Amino acid sequence: MWPSIRSFLAIPDYLTGKNVNIAVIDGIFPHHPDIASNKRRDTYLVRTSDSQAVPELLAADQGPWDRGHHGLMSAAAAAGSGELSEGEYAGAAPEAHLFLLEAGPLHTPKDLEEKIGGALLWLKANWRQYRIRGAVLTVSASRDTGLLPWQADPVRRLCEELAGEGLMLVSACGNTRELISNAPAAAPSVLSVGGVIVPKDGKAEHALPYPNSRGVTFENKWTPEILAPAANIVLPTPFQSREEFLNHFTASSDSLPWGYARTEGTSFAAPMILGAAACIWEARPNWSSRQVQSALLATSRASLPIWNKLQAGVVDVYAAVNFDHGIEQIQGEGAYACWQRWKRKGLADRLRALQSGDTDKVMKSLLSFYSDAALIELKQPLYKWLQHPDEKVRCVSALLLSEHPEWYTTKLVREVLRDPSPHVRMAGVYAIQRHPEWWDEITEELVPLLGDPSLDIRYWAVRLAANINDPLFVRPLIAGLAEEANHQRASTFGERCNALERITGVQFPPIPEWREGQGTYSERSTEARLSMTRRWENWLKTQGDQHK
Repeated sequence: MWPSIRSFLAIPDYLTGKNVNIAVIDGIFPHHPDIASNKRRDTYLVRTSDSQAVPELLAADQGPWDRGHHGLMSAAAAAGSGELSEGEYAGAAPEAHLFLLEAGPLHTPKDLEEKIGGALLWLKANWRQYRIRGAVLTVSASRDTGLLPWQADPVRRLCEELAGEGLMLVSACGNTRELISNAPAAAPSVLSVGGVIVPKDGKAEHALPYPNSRGVTFENKWTPEILAPAANIVLPTPFQSREEFLNHFTASSDSLPWGYARTEGTSFAAPMILGAAACIWEARPNWSSRQVQSALLATSRASLPIWNKLQAGVVDVYAAVNFDHGIEQIQGEGAYACWQRWKRKGLADRLRALQSGDTDKVMKSLLSFYSDAALIELKQPLYKWLQHPDEKVRCVSALLLSEHPEWYTTKLVREVLRDPSPHVRMAGVYAIQRHPEWWDEITEELVPLLGDPSLDIRYWAVRLAANINDPLFVRPLIAGLAEEANHQRASTFGERCNALERITGVQFPPIPEWREGQGTYSERSTEARLSMTRRWENWLKTQGDQHK
């Protein structure tokens, strides 16, 4: 039998998150018994897209639970009751009160920003009233992967604002080792979560590192900061038929209760950290979110040599509960408060800081003009700062110029896209994403970025190519497939295929076919990617001169 979340993390039996309120943000939540209200705790559903959204007590039903599996698993990892397994496969904090913030279907980047943003705005207005201590986001990036400052992403801005008010926010890093991080996890104050692979013997010292996203963000934050199980996690999995159960890659060979299966993803590791925090608050109800976060990080089990690439340790709830903050006061200005303080400075003071020669002051002053009407005062200096020796000053200058598209010229965009710094090139890609009126004129300049040395740039350039939908991209997109497949770059390979399908209307299903639970980096997945590469290359040979 595979270990449960609580047994692997050695969470003491007496800590269950009792009387602690936490929130899980996702698209859809089914009325599954493992997360719906029961006698041990209450679960509330909040449809945050409704204009008058209020928490409604969620009652379990008999199914079928054919929608919202991601939301179900995320919530169950945080605080699932394990009811259908008689409590054996409960989440980290099975008696924590759950607020399920249902944002609605998330099909596009616009959906993600607007609907997840709406859930965060609901939290901003209501978290104090409902005594919610922390929330988890398991959504992916919609603007960049941490190469840009947090101010450039509306979801990260809301996260920083909420963290500044005192709410604890936790986010998944992402499941592709070649990219830096997902958008919320890249925010300075959000606790970013990576993972380990649970071994069958349940011993942490035998756990291999999970191939999650990792790297240094614009603000020099390393992600992930803490680890939890991210593969071989047993969670409720509502099979709709016997055939679906048999087609699952692992379920039919495991001796698990019906309706449960092993799954993987940092989307489920992150909620465990929120559940761990609920257990800490149960024992230390007077601790602030910053104190809980500090205790979690300070006591996480030291990284084993095999985890070195992740540069983080596995959460240790018992040690965190017993962590002694001593006389240490957790102080310091949060990222949002610092940004607002600079925005409140007088225009003359901000302009003087820009001339100070102190790179840190220049950076903070520049960022204070983000989404600020006074930006008009910086038009000419911004052109000068595009030549600044500091790459991040150049990056922010390019971002601010894109706030006024009439300030950009094609020549300027080309210079930004050719900058040696990935931060600056990402600022160029970001600007083009936001301004479709440039697309016809700049298409050729994007072709080299489809093979950019920075895989983060490459990923976003491919996504942009899909939106531009120009046949010019077909040949370079196919040309890069073999490299991505051979190096097991799941994210960039997948985006290349998505872009090719959108531009050409042609689709090659994976062979062998995808089976739920098979693993993103498994031999089977690699074999499928190599097969798709050969088929795309053969297809291109049949096209003659069409895509030269």
